[in-house]
Amino acid sequence: MNKLMDLSAKDRILYTARKMIESQGYNNLNINTLAENAKVAIGTLYWHFKKGKQSIVKELLRQSAEEIQPLLKDFKFEPNKPIKGFKPFLLKYIQSHREHRMLIRAFVIEELEDEADFREFSREEIEKTIHFLKKNLKKYETDIDNFPKKLKTFALFLDDLVHQHIIFNDKYGSDDFLVDILANLFEFILLDG
Repeated sequence: MNKLMDLSAKDRILYTARKMIESQGYNNLNINTLAENAKVAIGTLYWHFKKGKQSIVKELLRQSAEEIQPLLKDFKFEPNKPIKGFKPFLLKYIQSHREHRMLIRAFVIEELEDEADFREFSREEIEKTIHFLKKNLKKYETDIDNFPKKLKTFALFLDDLVHQHIIFNDKYGSDDFLVDILANLFEFILLDG
């Protein structure tokens, strides 16, 4: 039997949408064609994804964010060298984002269309990363009241820069160059900020 048909209707829609976005770009994604290719009725698609393309992109991004979470486990800190574990993490983070380049482009398109909705969505996803960082960085806190805010600002800044770097094909030069800049910024925020 066809592998696609082994999936639930919702998962078929997501799988097919991801493949279509990767192959033809988000602007060319047609909901009717997506439903047909996923072998679901258009009503089924809208039952699972009330806002159509926008809802699908959010769910695909949520899945991608979950795929990135294991990278956080590789994020090791040494008391006197917090940056040592951060650089390898950043390289993996950038590489992981590069694998989802077309999906990130779709996210940016939708974010520009409905900024408030996507800002809230981004905030929810960033909070997962912030929780992990706060737990592992407690020993570096210099200003207990502002530390979570600093981490959140850094995480949003990091994500935006990585997205721009990926969308525009190495916008900031090599990955190593961007990692050095981000690591220095992180160290400043962590230790001096």
